[in-house]
Amino acid sequence: MKIGVCCGISMAEEVKALGYDYVEENLNRLADMSESEFEELKARYEAIGIPVYSTNCFFPGSVSLYAEDGLSQVTTYAEKALARAARLGVEICVLGSGNARAIPEGADPEEISNKFSAIVAEIDRIAGKYGIRIAIEPLRVKETNFIHTVTEAMEIVKRSGAENVGALVDFYHFHMNGEADDGLTPAGEKLIHAHIARPNEDRRMPMEEDIPTVDKWVAMLRDVDYCGNLSLEGRFDLEALKETKAIVDRFL
Repeated sequence: MKIGVCCGISMAEEVKALGYDYVEENLNRLADMSESEFEELKARYEAIGIPVYSTNCFFPGSVSLYAEDGLSQVTTYAEKALARAARLGVEICVLGSGNARAIPEGADPEEISNKFSAIVAEIDRIAGKYGIRIAIEPLRVKETNFIHTVTEAMEIVKRSGAENVGALVDFYHFHMNGEADDGLTPAGEKLIHAHIARPNEDRRMPMEEDIPTVDKWVAMLRDVDYCGNLSLEGRFDLEALKETKAIVDRFL
């Protein structure tokens, strides 16, 4: 397992110096850059020598997933965004975007589930061209009304028929939603990425007092023979990243 940090280029050098293995970037920020801006960013990462293994923040607010032309919007955006990600060497793109994917007020949940599955299938088609895998991220109930558990993420994966799509576990959301300790089992080998923050509303990085919970999460991943990586996602500063390194290394 490799351990990385969800951040941008401004912290990449320090993250590498602290012993982390990679950066998890913001996909819609990459897609929104001009070509010259993107090339400059790519060159800076190469100079620092830290991989951009994964991305989060899949969709920008400008994409309306369930509009009449929603699938067309998704195709146009994903073609550009995933091509950019591939040029950075990204292997996993996290599909969270709780606001974008949320079930609109008054909409039929089954209809939205079918539409979202079709969107996932289209993203899968594009991602496959670039050798990128997509990880659907369950989010806590406070952040979206659609896809809260690993089991629900896997239902979308199966419904879509996607080959390059799996599920993510974010242990912060997992804890806040009160998922059962065997909640990772339905994903099996399709559990392809993980996020971590401490089991607390402040969503900061794990501290010494969180070690018993972290150890439980370590055991859960081992129980399902997890083969992916782990990204720190939440509130932190450089001092916090330094202090938490020994704690998250328990996953190794």
